[in-house]
Amino acid sequence: MRGMPEWIKQALAWIVVVGAIVATWIILDLTGAVSSDRLPPLTDVISAAGREAEDLPIAVLATAGRVAAGFVIGAVVGVFIALLSHLSTVASELLAPPIHLLRSFPPFVVAPFIILWFGLSVQAPIVFAATVTAFVVVIDSGEALRVVRREYPQAAQALGAGHVSRAMLIDTPAIIPAIAGGLRVALVGAVNAVLLYEMLTGTEGVGDLLIRGYQLFRIDTLFFAVIVAILLSLLLDRILVLLLNRATHWSRG
Repeated sequence: MRGMPEWIKQALAWIVVVGAIVATWIILDLTGAVSSDRLPPLTDVISAAGREAEDLPIAVLATAGRVAAGFVIGAVVGVFIALLSHLSTVASELLAPPIHLLRSFPPFVVAPFIILWFGLSVQAPIVFAATVTAFVVVIDSGEALRVVRREYPQAAQALGAGHVSRAMLIDTPAIIPAIAGGLRVALVGAVNAVLLYEMLTGTEGVGDLLIRGYQLFRIDTLFFAVIVAILLSLLLDRILVLLLNRATHWSRG
């Protein structure tokens, strides 16, 4: 496979993985190794997809929109807090304890409070996703800022740049390549937060499809919803990777 473009290699790898999963699924169904109430036939899942096809685009767009909005807000807030802590010792000492305390809370513990405080408002799932994202990003950004090459800030200072200018023009671009992995982890957290909110509240979205399949004992619908959630998460991750590659092309050249 030498000389083959990277995207073709990745596509072939995905085809092999998906083909293996589908083949295993069909074999388990045909042999009866797993009962249909635990693993529905693939044809039943396809039928469920047909039943949900009309409402699915709206559900996917609703979930994706909430995730995107929450992720962007959380990422900006996380980087801002990390920069503030990096530039001010006082801010670092004041913010570090609550950040480390609150980030230890599992999302399912935070969810009831989000619902209690924001109810079924449009802002609720966005706030939830932003909160989960911010805690991941602030930790990764803080660690990245500690290892930013010293000559960058020194050069900026020599040219007369102040703290704010340095943070915006030097520190932030410099840490983006280092926090790329953390951003991808944060995105998964944002997806999980929005799905959890939709499941708990019945708000229209992929999470609502998941909980309906479970509550109505429609395992074919449940499996279809899981597949949709996975594909949505993979799609958003791929979009984020493309954006990060574009934003950090200078670091590879």
